[in-house]
Amino acid sequence: MERARASGEIEDKRKGRAGGRGKPRQADRKSRVWAVVRDLLKKADTGSVDIDTLRTHTIAAGFKTEELDTCLENYSNLGAIFMNTRRDRIRLMDQ
Repeated sequence: MERARASGEIEDKRKGRAGGRGKPRQADRKSRVWAVVRDLLKKADTGSVDIDTLRTHTIAAGFKTEELDTCLENYSNLGAIFMNTRRDRIRLMDQ
């Protein structure tokens, strides 16, 4: 019985919660912001999306503008997305 409980706690910690309680890890939230961005970019007919559209969708999904900005900066630095010089449109690098 004790062993089963211990393994359950390990599972909960993997989900970002200690013993099933607490706040989700910040990385999970960042991943969800990226999922919104990536999905919009993959659906775009032109292969690129303007920043205002991204802001509208991420705010509607319950995220803050700052979270989007951080996400875009991080993925731009990783080379996953390209932002134009005016920083008003982005596209995935693999497109």
